[in-house]
Amino acid sequence: MVGTKRTSLWRFLRAFWYFFKHYSFTAIIVYAFLIPIFSWLGAAILRWGNIPYLSYTNFVSVAKTHPWAMLGLVGLLVVMLIAIYLQFAYLFLMVAYRRANQRPTIRQLLQELAQRLPRLSIGAFGFYLLYFILIVPFGGSFISTPLLAKVQIPEFIIEFITTKPLLLGLLALVYVVAFYFGLRLLLVIPIILFERKNVREAVAESWRRTWGRFWWISLRIVRIIISVALLYGVMLMGFYIGQYLFDEYAHNWSLTAAIVNFNLLTLVNYTIQILATVWILDLSIQVMQSYDQHALEDLPVQPQQKAARWWKISVPVAVVVVGLVFAGYGYTYFSGLLVVNPKTLSHRGVDNGNGVQNTIQALSRTHQQRPNYVEMDIQETRDHKFVVMHDPNLETLAGQDRVVDKQTLASMTNTTIHENGHQTKIDSFDAYLAAAQKMNQHLLVEIKYNPGQDRRALVNRFINRYADTLLTHHDIIHSLDYGVVEQLKTQRPALKVGYILPYNFVGLPQTKANFYTMEYSTLNERFVNEAHRARKQVFAWTVNDSENMDQMMNLDVDGIITDQLTTLNGQIKQQKDNHDYAESLLKYGLQSVKELQ
Repeated sequence: MVGTKRTSLWRFLRAFWYFFKHYSFTAIIVYAFLIPIFSWLGAAILRWGNIPYLSYTNFVSVAKTHPWAMLGLVGLLVVMLIAIYLQFAYLFLMVAYRRANQRPTIRQLLQELAQRLPRLSIGAFGFYLLYFILIVPFGGSFISTPLLAKVQIPEFIIEFITTKPLLLGLLALVYVVAFYFGLRLLLVIPIILFERKNVREAVAESWRRTWGRFWWISLRIVRIIISVALLYGVMLMGFYIGQYLFDEYAHNWSLTAAIVNFNLLTLVNYTIQILATVWILDLSIQVMQSYDQHALEDLPVQPQQKAARWWKISVPVAVVVVGLVFAGYGYTYFSGLLVVNPKTLSHRGVDNGNGVQNTIQALSRTHQQRPNYVEMDIQETRDHKFVVMHDPNLETLAGQDRVVDKQTLASMTNTTIHENGHQTKIDSFDAYLAAAQKMNQHLLVEIKYNPGQDRRALVNRFINRYADTLLTHHDIIHSLDYGVVEQLKTQRPALKVGYILPYNFVGLPQTKANFYTMEYSTLNERFVNEAHRARKQVFAWTVNDSENMDQMMNLDVDGIITDQLTTLNGQIKQQKDNHDYAESLLKYGLQSVKELQ
């Protein structure tokens, strides 16, 4: 095997404009065109099929009752898969040409990419479907694309798995296996692109060439990650220290310095992202060439072309415009114009484990922190009464294998439950509601619907008993069940009702709901803006650490549901009172890294 020279930091910087130009081209295509188009098409297909929403709860039924719409969504997935392949292939060609000491233009690279497309087969796309959707997200995404941003495990599922040792072990095994397969198949795309092999041959070759080199490649990937992290960390601390000096000793210039540092840090962050991508792709090509030194010899020599007049004018103009946009955003960020005041909601009535969830015991303690709402769960019992309980089974809190909707209210309220070092009895909804009203504490009531129950009768009983008092005391309701939400709004339109979404899948659901309660890890700015345009609010759940709280506030959500109410109150106060530009800059830099993971 003959080694090949890798792209060092110095070589990267020497060719910075080349990489910046091509990477930015793909980024603009993806962010400005593909993501909006795919989002619009997905929502349009659902509207055309009269499908109000799509989730894991109704996926099978939609496939059965709306086959043409589902076929349209599958077709959209195929088109998205092609777009992902084209993005990766373009970036591979970008790096390969630089290794061949050439710097083709965007047009030349697109022409070369087009000539290589006919070599792809239907089988290749089937492989990419598995590779991009399954292996890349699980395998640590050696290189990633925003087109796969929604392919992730929601945080609430991860949190649940971490409480179950067996499931945690299985998840860890899945990650290890996916990482292993992702690394062993690292060479598939470059082999298809540069060695003219079909997908079956490329898979076999990648598997053969990485045999016995797993740890060698792994260590180099780790080295890339560490190098990038250290480089960014050093530069971030440099910006922080510089801004701190302005804050302390040149206060009159501190805001101006903060805006300049904000723009420079954004550029550094983007450059680091390009560097990481180039290094990973370069490693793949390097390993491929170590077995086939002639792999890149079929790359045609691209004649040097002078930039057109319009290009020479438009690029500086674009740079100035982008700089002004970021300067404006930086000003609003540091001057406090972006500070929001979201509603605070205590998840299951608990604040930092101060009692047993969904009990008056915890409610009375949490109320002292003055949340805007206490979120709590109710279920209907066998005798058609409502009890305050989240889980459908009593095993977790009471250690009893009993299903809630098979019990009577009396048997439930006589059951002792334990959590967080506390114990108490299960409360009826009547008692909980009365206690909350006595405290003048607003509630967000989650109605649990369990399979096998009569949904219409359950909602009717709830409305007859509680609708008037909930309206009087300005309480609100939400549910994970679409039918419950629609029936509540149809029969009592005055009720403020939300629809719970565990996953941001295909845009905004078409519902009568007043607000959406979205799991925070898949929530993004596009969803929030779309909801606000539709005059609907967005609550994020369950947000338990300060960084994610800040991120949700930056997304302009209307409410944050948390198990850590005291922490949330502190973060909101800090955002309002904070005039420490250095700390804000550091927080922005750290948040930018998190969003790229």
